Amino acid sequence: MSIAHFRAISVSVAQNDPEAAHMETLVLQLTRQLTATFFEDVLKSVLEFGRSIARGITAPINRIANACDVAGVLERRRFAAQMRRRARQMQRPRGRWPFGSLSELT
Repeated sequence: MSIAHFRAISVSVAQNDPEAAHMETLVLQLTRQLTATFFEDVLKSVLEFGRSIARGITAPINRIANACDVAGVLERRRFAAQMRRRARQMQRPRGRWPFGSLSELT
């Protein structure tokens, strides 16, 4: 055998490099995160679209209910729900994102 036989069989440095395998897993992790984020965003937009359609369909019913609410029961229920929502917001930890403490301004 001559040296020409061994030159044809060469091993790349990237094939034996353990960091290359780590880089592949890092790329796969990032791809999975981006894919999951994309699908979460799509799901949220579909749900919001469904809510807007439901609001449009139930708007006439809500108008009739508000017109018939002589005792103010619906207004009291809305006020109680708003107070519960505010109490939950106050219990949430602040600062999970850079402007978390500014959520009180909205």
